[in-house]
Amino acid sequence: VLGESHPKTLSTLHNLASLYDYLGKQFEAKIMFENCLSLQRETLGDNHPETLGTMNNLAVLYHKDGELKKAADLYEECLKFQKATLGEEHIDTLGTVQNLALLYENQNALNEV
Repeated sequence: VLGESHPKTLSTLHNLASLYDYLGKQFEAKIMFENCLSLQRETLGDNHPETLGTMNNLAVLYHKDGELKKAADLYEECLKFQKATLGEEHIDTLGTVQNLALLYENQNALNEV
């Protein structure tokens, strides 16, 4: 009734993707987050807090799956929009900075092996 691009539908899709991730179903979660992000970008825009949350969560999944380049690119894109929209000291911005730092730390550890 609301349609796939309605903000409530997008929020539900995001929550379902998070549930799949929590249940260990990363493949399904990744597909849902990718779909959700695409729809959020079209509907809400890149600077919307919910879009930014989906970007970060999808980057986390990429990171967990070892897709480090995709994760880094998405973290960096998310961080750019968060700084512009939320500010450098916002808790969500700082969370993305932390996630990106952990990814870089993991990459350095892999390079040392």
